[in-house]
Amino acid sequence: MVFRSKRSTSFVLLSLISTTCCGALALNPTKIQVCQNKGCVKSFPSKYDGGLVQTLKDLIPSTGTGIPVGENDNSVIIEASDCLSQCSNGPNVCCSGAANEERVFGKVDGIQMAAAVLEVGADVDSPGVLMAAIEDMAMACQCKLTCTISYIIVTMYTYCILNC
Repeated sequence: MVFRSKRSTSFVLLSLISTTCCGALALNPTKIQVCQNKGCVKSFPSKYDGGLVQTLKDLIPSTGTGIPVGENDNSVIIEASDCLSQCSNGPNVCCSGAANEERVFGKVDGIQMAAAVLEVGADVDSPGVLMAAIEDMAMACQCKLTCTISYIIVTMYTYCILNC
């Protein structure tokens, strides 16, 4: 393809750069909906503070700025939803991607399943160290330790991931 002016070349290059750097998901984010029906909420272990919605948000790794990757470019939106009509498989999570395809994941009843949903449904890789930190926080809160200590553990794990 031959470009006739500098302006058209600049526009095409800028379009390519914004698509490459920000990704197509910034325009069409992956939307993750977490069922909040009574059965689904009860099926997720109560040791995870904030339930499945917060656990999914916590599993998104942070950039160096402290902002989770998905929130940095709005490529992943995690929100509570009404019943997803798959009650026998709860807790349920629905992922809808850029092509408007919907996938419902059932039995998301732990940290490993939540990380798998993020990886398959939103192409977000949750590092094992981050999953271990969230487990440690859950255990600390369960054992009546302060969550401040657990927050320090997560911060140390995140620092190690970014700087080691």
